[in-house]
Amino acid sequence: MKHKPARRISAGVALPLALLLAVPQAAAEPRTTAVSLPYDVSMYEIDIVYAPESGVLRGETIITATAGSALDTVDLALQVPATEVAVDGDGITSFGQSDGVLSIALARPIAGGDEFVMEIAYEGLPGEIPAWVPTTDGGSVTVTNGATGTWFPVHNVPRDRADLTVTAEVPADWTVVSNGTGSRIAGTENSSVFQWRTSHELSPQSAVLGMGPWETEDDRLSDGTPVTNVYGAGQKEAMKPLADQAPRMLDFLAERFGPYPFDTFGGIYVEALSEDTPFYAPQGRVILPAPAWADESVLLHELSHQWFGVSVTGDGPASGCVGECFAVYAEWMWAEADTGVDLDDRYREGIRQHQDDPQWWRETIESGASMYTKSPFMMHALSHHIGEDAFLGLLKRWPSENAHSVRTWDEFEAMASEEAGQDLAGFFDAWVRGSEVPAAEYLWPGPLSHRAR
Repeated sequence: MKHKPARRISAGVALPLALLLAVPQAAAEPRTTAVSLPYDVSMYEIDIVYAPESGVLRGETIITATAGSALDTVDLALQVPATEVAVDGDGITSFGQSDGVLSIALARPIAGGDEFVMEIAYEGLPGEIPAWVPTTDGGSVTVTNGATGTWFPVHNVPRDRADLTVTAEVPADWTVVSNGTGSRIAGTENSSVFQWRTSHELSPQSAVLGMGPWETEDDRLSDGTPVTNVYGAGQKEAMKPLADQAPRMLDFLAERFGPYPFDTFGGIYVEALSEDTPFYAPQGRVILPAPAWADESVLLHELSHQWFGVSVTGDGPASGCVGECFAVYAEWMWAEADTGVDLDDRYREGIRQHQDDPQWWRETIESGASMYTKSPFMMHALSHHIGEDAFLGLLKRWPSENAHSVRTWDEFEAMASEEAGQDLAGFFDAWVRGSEVPAAEYLWPGPLSHRAR
């Protein structure tokens, strides 16, 4: 699609935009199973003060969690230096930080099944780019790709979803945006205080914080969902025409994937200092930090992640495909609906172009960039292999039955086999895990075989 070194990510995947195109088998056991967590967080209550002149962030986070097994230590991702730690009211002196991990030696062991509360105070410069992204107007926004802990201590495990409350004090003329719903709740001549709360638990990488001298615009989607868009200084005139496309795109996606899965939405349209800053889709938000390279296909891709990659988050082998394989194919579906592109012709032309290129096939969809390059061909082949009715049913059933949860790609393959009424092991082995051109039955299924050569 774009010939630019910027990146687009969501659900923990970051790859060059230049790699993107114009996001139980019937009875098989999954190749991975969920691992029980040492502890499970239910709530993060974050209180921060940010001074843009110095770049220093001062914060205190209260974390409510339940031990999965007996604990004598707790590890959290935190890149800002911790200054004080308490657990269940007991001050902790035995804590240390190394490589972005805060390790806490508990004063008393915590038994499995017991709830406990951690309080962590911290102060210093936030985490590193690209997770903490300075903007051209002096603001900043978090674009997290596995590098959590940039602005609050967090249990960095995708399966550990939790509620989030963020209270942030910034200069008086600044705006703060996070996940969920929020507003300015207090202020003085020199400062403003904003508070945001989620109504759906989120994975750590989906927690977002944006702060800057930005303009806010409120609206609603066609279903009544409230929208809060923010524009970086000087960005509204250029970015509002694109932002105004989001409601009709979300309507399009809702027709194909089911109702929008969250009760708020918003776009963060700013300009990052670094050209390498990726586009990103945290819960209920899209972040487009490279205005010159943002277009409808980019926005559509990131919006589709609200269903695939955010509401349903991936874990285990091929976890990125739980988001990216659907989001990239959503771009194809949009091109068909919006401009009349013949997807069968696009498929045939693309396969002819790459069929004799072993390098293009060598990297598997499961492992990397092919989630962007090969996956839309895989998805289109699947639609013909199982039939359009089963395929469209699958695209609605998967995000509906798995809403607000973490799932593996194996579980998607199992549901696909169930929806299709046939064992799809051969198809997915060839397309997702295969490093060669799939056999003809998987490469040219159904109508795709007509005029295939």
